[in-house]
Amino acid sequence: MNNEVQASAYSQEATAYHEAAHAVMAFLKGCYIHRVEVFERPSQGMLGICVHSRAKYWHDSVWIALAGPVMDSIRNSWTLDQAVQCGGADDYYKVWQEYERLLAPRPKPEIREWIPESPDERSEIVHWYLEGWRPDDVHGQLKRKLTLYVKEYARTWEYIKELIIGDVEFVKREITENLVFVGLINAVASELIKRRKLRHNDIISICERLAKLEEGRSASE
Repeated sequence: MNNEVQASAYSQEATAYHEAAHAVMAFLKGCYIHRVEVFERPSQGMLGICVHSRAKYWHDSVWIALAGPVMDSIRNSWTLDQAVQCGGADDYYKVWQEYERLLAPRPKPEIREWIPESPDERSEIVHWYLEGWRPDDVHGQLKRKLTLYVKEYARTWEYIKELIIGDVEFVKREITENLVFVGLINAVASELIKRRKLRHNDIISICERLAKLEEGRSASE
């Protein structure tokens, strides 16, 4: 989470749950958790951080990034847009980048001069074009081809929005319906509130403790 937020909107408890959601999703997807931490004071605009190894499958990285803001939206009865505005913008941007890198149309050779290689700069050019900007030296068939490319890019943006909505629903079901996920998030968040920083072995220990509690409950029934 990499946005400055108002203290009234984001408590340390909320940060703990946000980072715990990232950590638990990453842990259950097979990532190694180098550290998950809630800062005592904001550091470079950050209230917390979850550092983990790269996910084996690229779609797992999407779900890991979305877990934090989805957790925020559930706990605060927010829409995803509200969660993004209150601390999840960096996470959402990571997801958007993943999809845009994968799905964005590649420009044909004749228009590459006006389309930057960098995805961020390319998106900016497309946005300007949709707002009415046109290169001074582009006319006729070249202008038509550039316009068609921009329209295709804009359709890709709409498709990405639909895909992210589907991902959000998946993550929301995991957080609210998967009992293992729910229990682990609550336990990790509680430990983060007390200790501020956890590592991979700490999360394994929490899993073992939860398993023993479950065994005890089952034995007593």
